[in-house]
Amino acid sequence: MKLLTSLITVFAAIAFAAPLDQEGGGSDVVLSGSLENTTTDILSDEKSVDVILGNKKQNIGVEQGRIIYHDIYEALKSICPEDKNSCKQGIENAAKIKVMYLKRGLIDLLVYVSNSKYDDVKTRNLLIGTVASVGQASQEDKKNCYPFVWQFYWTCNMGDYVKINAGNGKAILDVHFDLPAIQGHFDCWAIEESVRRRVSDYLKEWGLERANVWCPDRDVTEDLKTNETIDT
Repeated sequence: MKLLTSLITVFAAIAFAAPLDQEGGGSDVVLSGSLENTTTDILSDEKSVDVILGNKKQNIGVEQGRIIYHDIYEALKSICPEDKNSCKQGIENAAKIKVMYLKRGLIDLLVYVSNSKYDDVKTRNLLIGTVASVGQASQEDKKNCYPFVWQFYWTCNMGDYVKINAGNGKAILDVHFDLPAIQGHFDCWAIEESVRRRVSDYLKEWGLERANVWCPDRDVTEDLKTNETIDT
């Protein structure tokens, strides 16, 4: 256990440490404020985009025949106006995504923003696309999905929030998902690397150099016990 803890500590130090800004003479800063509910801080600077992932499982619906990326992207577009510099905030302004939820049929997955800031449409789209990519990575990892309806369909889970801080506060988007899942589990750590690759693909668009992705809570939110049943 001590060896595992040491290895994790070393990995985190290598993956998330950011060097000093040699040209600007500035020093690294520790993210705060928009990162409430996290159990650790990420070292960040003006050359990084930082993505914090929640770990409480939320139902994002049936896998077959749909792309959750598109659903999340369109939902956020509807509450993040192009002609503004921030999104409509609060659960009262939540966008809704229809997802299949056991015996209830279609039910609303709420998508809402608690903090946001962007200077232009391009930045807004990058922020929204990053959040949508987290949903897609969650759906594509089969460990986060489970069979239902006589195993004809698979339903998937993702985490309860995605928080983005780009360029040390130049652009911010904190998005929350609200439809707590009863079945299946969600393994945030399992999608960290996949999300990091996706974010890294757009570093040139951001004009940044590093992508930091972090799951503050490394526990897996589990399924019901095998002898439990539900009727929802």
